[in-house]
Amino acid sequence: MYKTFIVLYVLFTSLHHFCESTKIPTYKHPTISKQLCFECPPGYRLESVGIEAKKCPTTPMGDPSFPNCIQCPEGYYSEQWNTLHYCREQDPCTKPYQFVLYHGRQTQPNICGCIHGFVDKHNCRPPNTKQCQQNTQMSKQPDLPTALTTQSLSERDNVNEPEVNLLISIGVCVAFVMICLILAIRLYIVSHQNEAKREHCKANGKFRKDVFKEAAKHVEQNLSPVYIHKFMRNGLDFDQNVIERITQGANGQPAKIIMNAIEHWKGQKPGTNVDDLISALENSGLQTIANEVKELVKRPHDADNCDLESLV
Repeated sequence: MYKTFIVLYVLFTSLHHFCESTKIPTYKHPTISKQLCFECPPGYRLESVGIEAKKCPTTPMGDPSFPNCIQCPEGYYSEQWNTLHYCREQDPCTKPYQFVLYHGRQTQPNICGCIHGFVDKHNCRPPNTKQCQQNTQMSKQPDLPTALTTQSLSERDNVNEPEVNLLISIGVCVAFVMICLILAIRLYIVSHQNEAKREHCKANGKFRKDVFKEAAKHVEQNLSPVYIHKFMRNGLDFDQNVIERITQGANGQPAKIIMNAIEHWKGQKPGTNVDDLISALENSGLQTIANEVKELVKRPHDADNCDLESLV
């Protein structure tokens, strides 16, 4: 699990630094010194006047949060990040001979132009207030104010770029957060599955280590003495000399003969398991005891997939 937390820490630290790089303007919380607040974006203002309006929700680490910002109504605008409680009124361009050349909407002021045959009296650069007067040198003057060139309009259109960049940055941050959450959930599931498998394999490893002894003990307790010779000859594949030696070494005690025979058989064939013991019983015609051992074992189908060495 510690690896999961390390990965999550790295991901969220990267996210924090990335989002900080967007450099959204901030200000200090009016009553909490360590808390920062974001300013209202272009096209928005604080909801009301006073200290309460500038308060923003507190966060555990003091990370900035937004105050209650509301959008400028139709006919009003704010073109910068701000902590104002008002929006500026748009110039309706209703002075004599004026018309709205560019509608700024909520994020930019309107640009007023002079109608055909009139020019800006003071040749002011937009969006300064214009006073239009008749063009006495119409043949030498363009229809639009001399200062209102294609380049100046293009510069005005670029005012929206910070807002677009902010939206892109916020979108990237949100996508990054979603990726982090998906990875965190995935890491948690994998870690949980691995832990469950580890415990399962530990249990199965212990079971498989002891089950052969349990099966041999069951054979010792249930194998009739009249079938011992048959079991050693047909099941364990011992020749007569081995059978006599094991019988003599056990002083003729049936239970001891069976255990010595199984131990000798297992020692001759490394890797012998319960399945081999069941096969030996079946080859001896001892099907009843073989079935009982099968019921005793009842080991899971995936026990063979456990890598016991990796669990040490």
